[in-house]
Amino acid sequence: MGSPLTDEWAKIEYKDGCSLVQRSLAEDPYFEESDGTKITALGMQCIDDNPERRPTLKEAVERLEGLLVVQRHADALGI
Repeated sequence: MGSPLTDEWAKIEYKDGCSLVQRSLAEDPYFEESDGTKITALGMQCIDDNPERRPTLKEAVERLEGLLVVQRHADALGI
């Protein structure tokens, strides 16, 4: 059997309140550690098996805009 797809892997590895953010991103000086659990939770909702529990694109964007890294760099991002 081959390696699981990314969403399958995430569903296996995910524990409430954890971060599945790749180490290279987590080590970036502009990355805010507290954003990791928020990004992970959003990602898990986006891959929920029940489409009705997934956030809309608008909701996902609003949550991404609420991340500390985005708020701190809003000018550079044109937000």
